[in-house]
Formats: sequence, C-alpha cells, structure tokens
Amino acid sequence: MFAKLLKYEWRSTKGFAWLMFLISLSAAVVGGLSLQHLMRVSQTQAQQTLLTVMVLLIFLAAMVALLVCAAANLFFTLWRFYRSRFTQEGYLTFTLPVTTHQILLSSVVNCLLGAFCALVTLAVSYIFMGLVACAGFPGFFSSRWEILEALFQSIGWLFTGENVPLFFQMVAQILISGVCEIPVIMLVITVGAVLAKKHKVVAAVAVYYGIQMAQVLITGAVGTAAGTSLLLLDASASYGWTLTFSTLLTVAVGIASYFLMYYLVKRKLNLS
Repeated sequence: MFAKLLKYEWRSTKGFAWLMFLISLSAAVVGGLSLQHLMRVSQTQAQQTLLTVMVLLIFLAAMVALLVCAAANLFFTLWRFYRSRFTQEGYLTFTLPVTTHQILLSSVVNCLLGAFCALVTLAVSYIFMGLVACAGFPGFFSSRWEILEALFQSIGWLFTGENVPLFFQMVAQILISGVCEIPVIMLVITVGAVLAKKHKVVAAVAVYYGIQMAQVLITGAVGTAAGTSLLLLDASASYGWTLTFSTLLTVAVGIASYFLMYYLVKRKLNLS
C-alpha cells in the first residue's frame, strides 16, 4: 500500500516538475544567449549601450527564473503534503487502510523526490546555459576535451592529500542536511496546520526559525567549547570535528522532527 501511496503522490507532482524543467530550459537558452552577447561585448571593449544594459537585465532575470523554478518544484511538493494531509482531501487519505507512518513516509519520500528534481533541473539548466553561451564562439566544440581536462585538473586538488577526507565529509554533511531538512519543514507545516488556530503561516515560520536558531546556537557553543583545544593542535581536525557534530545534530533534529510530526498527526489532528 505504501508503494501505491507514493505512486499517487508522485503522479500528483510530476506534471509540475516537468513544467518547471521546460521553463528552466527556456530560461537557460535566454540566459545563454544573453551571456554570449555580453561576452562578445566585453571582448570588443565596446561602450555600454542601452542594448547591453537590457541584455544584462535579461541575463539576471534568467538566473532568477532558474532559482525560482527550482524552489517552486520543492514548494509544490510541500504544498501537496499540506493539501493531501490537512484539508478535505486529508480526510479521505486518513480513511485508507494504511498506517500513519505509511502516509507520512510517502509524503517524505515524495518531497525528497521533489528536491532531487529541483537539483537536477538546476544543474542541467546551468550546464545548458553554459553550452549555449559558448556555442557562438568558434573552436569551442573542437576544443571541448581540452576544456574538460583543464576543468578536472582545476578541481583535482580536492582529491589529493589531506583534502580528501574533509571534502567527502563536507559533501556528506550537505547531503545529510538536505535530506534531514525535509522532515523539519514538514513538521513546521504540521504545527501550523494542527496546533495554530489563527495565523498558521506565521506560526510555521516562527517554529522553523526557532529550530534553526537552536541548531546554530548549540553547534556554535559545543563547537567552540570542544574545538578550542583541538585548534591549538590542528585546525583541520577542529574543523572536521565541528562538521561531524553538526551532521549528527542535523540527523537527530531530522529524526526528532519526524516522530514529533507523527505524534501530532496521530494524536492531535482533527479533520472532522
């Protein structure tokens, strides 16, 4: 039944994800052509004209559009979570022969899929924009292998020497933080929908701000207290320890957020 729930949630959001992907590609084409024009103007050292200013504004608008489309992809899945769990549709959802865990986990996985689609859309759009921007310059495609080789060499230092464990630690921290952030956002939506009688959005934002501030204060306090002695010995070890503690705290907050959300939905939700 969990698979059917997840399939239904994905079907409800995949159309919007494809729409954002197409809009992002369109914005990438516009941004790439604008960037190509700006690069040509910079090479000729021509004076800035009204056309150049307008092209610059178009390029900035395209960049903003890419970020907006990526954010909209995630926000739509979160809105879908609210609509399918805390509105009239939620009444039908909770009458299904499934457990509360299955209902919530299907939304969690669907929100994670939405975040993944947003990242893929953003990455593909930026790459496509760069290709469009460079396509108008002669010899670009013929020298693409040299460009890729230079790019790999420039980032190769991340995988050499002492940088390797720290790099993978940073990547792991970013990925884990992104995954654990989803239950936190879903929790604040649940708090606003279940506990707040009025001003649900304000209550959700206030709870989210409080959680983030608490994490920052705890990480800063513990990192400063425990890292001071390590800093005298090894700055890299101190930074790595702080990253580890921050990651563990993020995991703990994510797990606690899920189970608190489960408690609120199981014990406090009233859709009658």
